[in-house]
Parts: sequence; C-alpha cells; structure tokens
Amino acid sequence: MEKIMNTANEPNMVNNAANVESKAPQTTTRRRRSNALPIWNVIAQARPVFNVQLEKSNAVKLKCLEKFMHATYSDADKFWSDFMEQVNILLDSRRFWRECESMGCKPEYVAEHVVFLGSAMIKKVLKDGVTRILGSDVQLYKERFSPKEADRFLLDDVQQRSAHTTVA
Repeated sequence: MEKIMNTANEPNMVNNAANVESKAPQTTTRRRRSNALPIWNVIAQARPVFNVQLEKSNAVKLKCLEKFMHATYSDADKFWSDFMEQVNILLDSRRFWRECESMGCKPEYVAEHVVFLGSAMIKKVLKDGVTRILGSDVQLYKERFSPKEADRFLLDDVQQRSAHTTVA
C-alpha cells in the first residue's frame, strides 16, 4: 500500500521539484538593501529608539541619530551630506514648499523631520502632499534638529530662498 501511495504521489513530487527549481532565488530584498544609502540604516535604527523616549525633543532626536551614525559613517559630515541630499529632494518640490509655508512652517525644518520618518514617508509626502499625510502633526516639526553646519549641504537655491524668507 505504501508503494501505491508513493507512486501516486511521484508525479506531484516531480512537479513540485520542477517548480522549486524553476523559481529564481528571491534576491530583490537583499539587492535593494545593499544598494540603499547607509543613511537609511542609521535612520531605521534611530527612529525606534526615539519613538520609545519619554521626552521627544529635537535634541533627543539628534542624539538618537548620532548614536547610530558613527557605527555606519566614519565622518559626521558624510552623514549630514547624505541626510541633506534627502532633504533637498523634498525641497525641490514647489508643492511641498508652498504647503509648508501656508501652514506657517519652514520647509527645511519640516523636510528634516520627514526624512527622519523614512523613505516611504518622503514618497507619500511628495505624492499626496504635506497636509494630507502629516496633517496637524506638521506643527511638531517647526524647529530644526540638525546642526547648523549641515546647512552647507542644502542646495544653493534652498539657502537663497531661506535667506530671502527670513529677511522678508
């Protein structure tokens, strides 16, 4: 009886083996992670640590980033360069700029906080807008948390625009 059951299942076993062999190994997640900027590793480690803090100040947010930054980056300037590159992506959007200003927020500061929330949040904000995605939480992002020295990595247009809004 065992022989009959085994013979009956043999075609299925062969088909299953063929299906397993024909499938390519799934390396997309590995590939995506290896091609990702190291900044996302730092943020992925810092964000959960920040989220469990009782005091959620900008100084604490910066300390969380600094805690994990040095494990991935040997140079803090390189980290802030990569970080501000992501900020610049948001600041390239006129819609982002306009929405932040209409809510009484500095776009540079809001962009920093959005980058801290992750790459998925950047995409959502660019697609659906600051108001729709962040809503009233944007009021929590009115102050910067990055060091002043990081501003040198902002695009020149952004620095000029910011200086112009500060004077006006």
